[in-house]
Amino acid sequence: MPRKNHQPDDDFEDIEEYSKLDDEKFEAALLGRRIALLTGKITEEGAGKLKGDLIGLSLQSPEKEIILFINSPGGDMDPGLALYDLITLYLKAPVIGVVGAECDSAALFVLQGCSKRIAATHSTFLIHPVRNEGARFVYNPSMIDDFIMEIRDKLKGASQICNDILKKHSKMSLAEIKQLSFANHGTGTTLSAPEALKKGLIDEIAKGDKYKIF
Repeated sequence: MPRKNHQPDDDFEDIEEYSKLDDEKFEAALLGRRIALLTGKITEEGAGKLKGDLIGLSLQSPEKEIILFINSPGGDMDPGLALYDLITLYLKAPVIGVVGAECDSAALFVLQGCSKRIAATHSTFLIHPVRNEGARFVYNPSMIDDFIMEIRDKLKGASQICNDILKKHSKMSLAEIKQLSFANHGTGTTLSAPEALKKGLIDEIAKGDKYKIF
């Protein structure tokens, strides 16, 4: 007998519910194996959830490693740096960063905070200048000069922090970091896994069965 009051959209709602349930089971299964995910664009919301996962795993077993699987084009620098601070300053459990495909921009700084940095052979790493993507709109023309100075100072400070992080964890000098960041007319430089290994941005390129974490 057909279901009463059935609407065509009901089927799509059921699919979405099942899909959400599957995602939750998948995430729970990963966390049960001490695997956390940094995938997609880094946002305040996504980084907040990831911080909760990392803190929970560290509290659960401070002596056991956490695998942080990274496949991200980067995103908002502030939550990215907050993740770096959490990993390096506050978590007792060691975090192993494993790059699946791309680790660009802000994601690269998160990786630098990990106690060990692993990457797939065909992974890529983008270094570029810090940009302001969330500037507030200025309505009063008389405020433009102050606004420009405010943004300039903020970007200068953020750039210094990011450069210091890369210098601390890599084999590169500050001059080389700036050269790579501002290459290609300011769009930055994309490094291959072997290039990233040579420059000290990763510790190892995954080979064989050693890092089959899934």
